Amino acid sequence: MTQGTSRVGKVQTVRGLVHPGELGRVMTHEHLLIDLRGIFVPPPPELGADWAHRPVSLDMRADLVHHPQTNLDDLVLDDETAVIDELHQYRAAGGGTVVDATPIGIGRDPLALRRISEATGVHVTMGTGWYVHGCHPPEVEEWPENRLADLMVREIEDGVADTGVRAGHIGEIGCETPTDRERKVLRAAAQAQGRTGAMLLIHQGWKPGDQVTQHRLLDTVEACGGDIRRTVLAHMDRTGSDPGLQASLLERGVTIEYDIFGYEVSRAGAWDREVPSDIRRINDFRRLIEAGFRDQLVMAQDICFKTMQSAYGGVGYSHILRRLLPGFRALGVTDDDVHAILVTNPTRLLTFAEPAA
Repeated sequence: MTQGTSRVGKVQTVRGLVHPGELGRVMTHEHLLIDLRGIFVPPPPELGADWAHRPVSLDMRADLVHHPQTNLDDLVLDDETAVIDELHQYRAAGGGTVVDATPIGIGRDPLALRRISEATGVHVTMGTGWYVHGCHPPEVEEWPENRLADLMVREIEDGVADTGVRAGHIGEIGCETPTDRERKVLRAAAQAQGRTGAMLLIHQGWKPGDQVTQHRLLDTVEACGGDIRRTVLAHMDRTGSDPGLQASLLERGVTIEYDIFGYEVSRAGAWDREVPSDIRRINDFRRLIEAGFRDQLVMAQDICFKTMQSAYGGVGYSHILRRLLPGFRALGVTDDDVHAILVTNPTRLLTFAEPAA
């Protein structure tokens, strides 16, 4: 039996293949280790001349949340011990699995992810592919898309370099604008998905009034041999203000992910972008469930800055499990619905399908 054949019907974690029934509750979009200094934004003068280079401390938190990406230390999660402590909290709250959405070039560390998973007992799936344009390493520009696809397939089939740690999903694939290079990566990712049967996770940046960009992303996945039914559109929280767009996407079979639960604050320079509350997010899910889309919803917190970790006053990886489950019940989302969103749906997506090619 080949490794590719043995993967079908199973989930590939950083510790190896597991039966889908072992996953438990799943956060489908988190970052245990990440280096986002490629999206650093110079801070405004009023924060002080040394702001960008100061170590993160609790007294900085309010300004860092309002002015994200302006401090280099906040953009790096590289402390294994700290992550292990955070995941112990997640496990204690009833969490079973984390989808680590950190792809190539932004601090992904396969061996560290395996050590973290071993130390906590939390299953972790690792991503492959590339993030947004500003974080692309040179090979994304230099290589043809088929070579990019080959690397993603190799990381799923054989592992990353000589680590023996295999990727369990593709993404998050950065499609912020999207730029030509980002579209190139998406085409390669769709090819790799078709060749492996893996889940594909797409980072996208919706703007109010945009009715076409997300559909074009799905058109690309479809045209390049991917499977929309095994594809997740990340960061869809704000699209709740456009139910028609959500319905048109879901009718194509894609899964939408609300993954910024716990993030409810204003952002400097983004006054045209309403940040939904957790209550709004839950009510959106209730509406989508009533419309018949329960099996295409997943959720997470997208912890990617230090200020999002509980040690720095953030909500942490267990926010949904520790604080929001009573809110789902109070707002009419049943326990069966929550089980589908946290267990059934992510398990289906993470379980490898027969490759299309």
